[in-house]
Amino acid sequence: MLGCHNISKRYTQKGGPQIEALREVTFALSPGDFASVQGPSGCGKSTLLLVCGGLLSPDGGQVLLAETDVYAQSPNDRARLRGRHVGFVFQQFHLIPYLSLRDNILSGSLAHERGCAETSAETLMTRLDLHDRAHHLVSALSIGERQRTALARALVCEPQLILADEPTGNLDPDNSHIVLQSLAEYAQAGGAVLLVTHDPSSTGYANRHFVMNRGVLRES
Repeated sequence: MLGCHNISKRYTQKGGPQIEALREVTFALSPGDFASVQGPSGCGKSTLLLVCGGLLSPDGGQVLLAETDVYAQSPNDRARLRGRHVGFVFQQFHLIPYLSLRDNILSGSLAHERGCAETSAETLMTRLDLHDRAHHLVSALSIGERQRTALARALVCEPQLILADEPTGNLDPDNSHIVLQSLAEYAQAGGAVLLVTHDPSSTGYANRHFVMNRGVLRES
């Protein structure tokens, strides 16, 4: 589902040294893989996620998504590829404040036929205990409800790959369990998950474990 081959990414600081965020990173995810990536802040974890999701061009190497070379596509084609095959879950949620919980979930279906998402949204709201809040705005939701809404948005059209950036960073243990268990079930059903996290409890849910340090990724 995802293949990264010799990915490198550098940042240049004005008047400062060049930072190598990714150093020839190579790995692949197949259906059923739930991979966690752990490492200190600033080691390149979030950069890896953005590059894998088609949001940040690498300086070298190749990213394959659904057997398509992501960065060989035009920006519009890349956006369509990302919309159809990738779901994102972020620590800061990135929900749309003027939409209801339900419509935030359905916004994840904009690259698809809307009809396919209606039933899925209802199922996810029930599964994630959100149904009673379906018509509430984001400001009326708790932190845990916001993250579960963001998770449902990522899952609503059953993408092949979920990229999750510290999705439990703001959550209590109960909500963390709901999010991580939902990601594990998604992988068990044939999806693939790439999770970057500081949360050590994630290792109990993932079936592959990576460590990143200074831009170097190693599987443990």
